[in-house]
Amino acid sequence: MKRTIAISLALVLILLASACGIGESNPDYAGTYTLVYESGDDYSFFGDDDVRLELHDDGKGLDISDREEWDLQWSVRGNTVTIHEGILFGTYTGKMYDGFMVFADWEDSYRVYALDGVNVPDSFTDGNSPDSADKPAAEPKPTAGILPAENVDLSWWTRDWYGWWQISNATGDYTEWYDSADCGASFEVAEDGSCTLYIWDKDWYDRYDGVAAIEVGFSKDGSSAYSTGGWFIFRELGYADIVITRDAENGGSTLVFSGHYVDTAGSFDFQFMLRPWGERWDDVDAADRPSYYHNWYLPLLEAGAKFCPDEIGLLIPVTGETEDTEPELTGLDWWARDWYGWWQLSEGTGDYANGYWNDFADCGASFELAEDGSCILSIWDEDWGMDIDGVGIMAMNFTENYDSAYSVSGRFMFKELGYSDIEITRGSAGDGSTLIFGGHYEDESGSFDYYFMLRPWGMRWDNVSYTLPKSYYDWYLPLLEAGAAHCPDTIGN
Repeated sequence: MKRTIAISLALVLILLASACGIGESNPDYAGTYTLVYESGDDYSFFGDDDVRLELHDDGKGLDISDREEWDLQWSVRGNTVTIHEGILFGTYTGKMYDGFMVFADWEDSYRVYALDGVNVPDSFTDGNSPDSADKPAAEPKPTAGILPAENVDLSWWTRDWYGWWQISNATGDYTEWYDSADCGASFEVAEDGSCTLYIWDKDWYDRYDGVAAIEVGFSKDGSSAYSTGGWFIFRELGYADIVITRDAENGGSTLVFSGHYVDTAGSFDFQFMLRPWGERWDDVDAADRPSYYHNWYLPLLEAGAKFCPDEIGLLIPVTGETEDTEPELTGLDWWARDWYGWWQLSEGTGDYANGYWNDFADCGASFELAEDGSCILSIWDEDWGMDIDGVGIMAMNFTENYDSAYSVSGRFMFKELGYSDIEITRGSAGDGSTLIFGGHYEDESGSFDYYFMLRPWGMRWDNVSYTLPKSYYDWYLPLLEAGAAHCPDTIGN
């Protein structure tokens, strides 16, 4: 599963529903609901016949205020009602009762709407009506900015976390989104005792301005957390829009939470799975581990990293030496062997930006000497094996001291190469054993930047200062242990 999400910056507003999610419209709840009570920080009043919500059978409707009206979409799942009024006016989530609706946070006010002829219990109007005696106690109205529950030990929560989040059941424009991405998270307590959950991922990699900054409160026993404010993607959050529960099935060490998005462009469900930074995932099925678990997370732990970096899966310097040493080779002999590593694509345009092209792929390479002394570099990856001529085949020449190589002719992807279109310098990684090279590719279908990292076949990558190939643990090491002397033409099989 590819765990990368290409989030469109053209998306201005996404609806985050309550933890129960959003269902389809239910005709049973259709009708005209009139505002019967509203209160704010310093005011309250009963009834306004000119302010009402018309909910139509098809899930659409109107928000009518005096002589103005706005289109809306509505839905109900369980007793959760959601009113979506587009990018200008936002989305409001409330509770649906028998003939009336309660919104705890409608433009910083508390509102109750009811069908004609329905008597709303006084408990939902602050008990201010004359006949409020013997009525049930009012349900507390949630507010943002709730401080953590008193006497709750937050030490279990307030640390860095690592895991993934994914989308599913996408509709509309969101069917083109990638389904999953590795992410980091951190619960941090401010001086006033309030707590904020920050979440970032591979693409939104600023810890404090990434995927989310969620102000959270906690249950009395400290077993769950809930949003009290903050934001997620482009939307502000309200009370319990997100609820996070410790997963008892995994020894209480895993956080799992989910929800639903919907707007005029489409919809999707989302799910997060997080574990404390530093904890292994060996007890979790391989398919449910983060994508960078083996080639990024474990090497960082082995290097002693105590916190989750802001940049997930990218080149992170770590300490330590490689387990194998470079054999004593000189001249062309140093180059003329098999290599293994990865290459990545970024800043794609045209056809190379539509999600079809894998942005990170393991690859093999080989410098082969011909009888006439010329050298051919062949490169292949997990999708483009040598059975279909690979990623590129190019004739190479070398500088006088063999410190670098450069293309003379050949092919890379769909484009013919010329003199020095590709240049490779030995030792550019600082360890003398790694080849790093990159450039810009462009043809009639589009363009992209590319970046290769290769090490000699047979060398280990355990404690190096850069990202490991994805198949390093599950494919490469077993092959070495089996005595494989050359890189196979198909990667990862």
